Amino acid sequence: MISQSSVLSRRFSGRDEFVARVITRAWKDETYRKRLLQEPKTVLAEELGTAIPDNVEVRVVEETRNIRYIAIPYKRDNFMAVTDEELAGSEQPPPICPTNTSTAITSPCDCGR
Repeated sequence: MISQSSVLSRRFSGRDEFVARVITRAWKDETYRKRLLQEPKTVLAEELGTAIPDNVEVRVVEETRNIRYIAIPYKRDNFMAVTDEELAGSEQPPPICPTNTSTAITSPCDCGR
């Protein structure tokens, strides 16, 4: 089992930082929040400074007081499982693929890392 202090001491991955930035902006800026919900792919492409491939669909949903969501990422062919011990002892997030400029949306990549 992972201790709370272990979880709290971990650094955010690039994807986590990106998502946190988008959420914070959406909470502060109602116009941005509405646009993010209506045009998620366009808004996130602007945030990333790159195009999101046509074959990638992006959905943004908003939780309510009584509804919560958990996104289960797509399990890629090159998925490398992490053991419970590696997960519990890790202070570093998994590496982000250097070949993918939009890892915040398309991560994890297919490079085998």
